[in-house]
Amino acid sequence: GANAVNGVINIITKKARQTQGVLVSVTSGTEDRIITSLRYGGQLAENVFYRVYGKHREMDHGFLPSGASDDWRQGRFGFRVDWEPDDRAIGTTDRVTVQGDYYTGQSGLRWFDYQPAPVFVAMVRDDEQVEGGNVLARWTHTDDNTSEYWVQFYFDQANRRSRYLMQRIGTLDVEFVHASRPAQRHRVTWGLHYRHVRDDLPTLEPRSVRFVPRRRRTHLLSGFLQDEITLVEETLFLTLGTKLEHNAFTAVEVQPTARVLWSIDSRHAAWAAISRAVRTPARYEDDIRLIIGVLPLPGPPNYLMYVGNRGVEAEQLIAMEAGYRAQPLDEFSWDVAVFANAYRDLIDWVAGAPYPSPPGTIIPLIARDLPEWQWGYGVELSAKWQVTPTWKLLGNYSFQHVDQGAF
Repeated sequence: GANAVNGVINIITKKARQTQGVLVSVTSGTEDRIITSLRYGGQLAENVFYRVYGKHREMDHGFLPSGASDDWRQGRFGFRVDWEPDDRAIGTTDRVTVQGDYYTGQSGLRWFDYQPAPVFVAMVRDDEQVEGGNVLARWTHTDDNTSEYWVQFYFDQANRRSRYLMQRIGTLDVEFVHASRPAQRHRVTWGLHYRHVRDDLPTLEPRSVRFVPRRRRTHLLSGFLQDEITLVEETLFLTLGTKLEHNAFTAVEVQPTARVLWSIDSRHAAWAAISRAVRTPARYEDDIRLIIGVLPLPGPPNYLMYVGNRGVEAEQLIAMEAGYRAQPLDEFSWDVAVFANAYRDLIDWVAGAPYPSPPGTIIPLIARDLPEWQWGYGVELSAKWQVTPTWKLLGNYSFQHVDQGAF
């Protein structure tokens, strides 16, 4: 979908049935100062399993010549309940999952503070208070392994409060997906998705940062269709698909993809793909007013201010990829992927006409689309070695190069 431009992070969590009993974990290091977690899983009734957990994490700040204020600490608590009735005798399977999380903590950041007298702008370190929670419910139904559909409901509330800005963001998300085999060589998957976001971003220091308007509601509606085609049984596969989306920032976006997989044998496979993806503007690029510095010129101060622009378009990506995967031994596997990406309409901040704002002048840096193409290419290597049943080694290497105006 939109904003999955440079890859997708696929998070897979274990079922509650697979996390029974007690787990205690403690980690400490130079950057991860401390990570402690406690998890307990049990059974409520026949085919009903649950787990609860708590986790505390503290991260050290990064490294900048002027000092980095990006350290953070957070406590998180959550649960998951799975119900999987045994209906295999009648040829159907139903699964219900309900899970939720609550978190609270602090996150370091820095502000450029507006000053009415020299030095006019000061760097201020701050600790942002963060708090939020979410709940998810999903029902999955399978018929004889030929048809499957699921309905998912999700709600998230995220609150932040810093020295200058408060953020209260609520997200409601509903999704339906259906997968079936209308023919022996085709597996068709389609789905519908709706998301509603309601935010309130009041400023505590309007001269330094504010959103115009303060409150905004956005709606996103999308649908997708994908067909996995078997060209040669157990050997060659083609996947064609597209996603159509209507959002509140850039209206309609189309994102097609085509992928081919060649399963050479049980230990070797090669693949290639071409896709179009987009990144839609965020509330920040549409509506922000943010002081980011002052020009060191004689006379009254010249403040630099980020100014959002609702005329910006979505950033575009045409991605071409290919890869090879091998498992020469049961204990060892490796894969390599190469890619070439073409970007267009990347959003940058371009200086506009100055205007007076006592005691000085505002130089707006306005969000704009850059019409030039940018070309990127790279390679990724990874390997996995299961040395013993309890010892696994993982290694990876990535390289990427980007040229502006390459074509």
